[in-house]
Amino acid sequence: MTVPTQLTAGNTWTWTHTLADYPASTWTGTYYVQNAEQSFEVAATPAGDDFSVSVAASATGLHPPGKYRWVLLVSVAGVRRTADSGEVEILVDPAYATAVDFRTTARKRYEMIDAYLADANNLAAASYSIGGRSLSRWSRTELISEWSRLKQELQSEDAAARVAKGLANPRRLYVRFDRS
Repeated sequence: MTVPTQLTAGNTWTWTHTLADYPASTWTGTYYVQNAEQSFEVAATPAGDDFSVSVAASATGLHPPGKYRWVLLVSVAGVRRTADSGEVEILVDPAYATAVDFRTTARKRYEMIDAYLADANNLAAASYSIGGRSLSRWSRTELISEWSRLKQELQSEDAAARVAKGLANPRRLYVRFDRS
């Protein structure tokens, strides 16, 4: 096992990390986690030959949501090595979350264009810009073309989300032939 790909701020974080080349019974390990806004350290404790991590909920709540890069540095007798690295996404603490928009950029753009096409007097949609171009300057033909492209992108996102949940891919057609 290794560092999870997602952690939730405000929850207790626990994981174990097995590295055959750097057993925790011999090496001391520290995770260095950083992004553009902040960095912090997480000490790993030995659990046999595995590195074990447990960070209290009170400490994890201090970290803002976002994508982070982590590096596990190990050391023994004055020798230091980079043992592993990866990325983790820290999710917002649901206990303190206010209004959070979880829509993708494609979905936001699609809904804005859809609202504009439904009502050309919609000023919020009319002032929205995409790719450095103002929505109010796009021709109706360009808007419909962009709307169609985004609709296809959303169908792909939705299909991927279904597959990730273990459900059937709506884009796959299953055929069975009866030999009777």
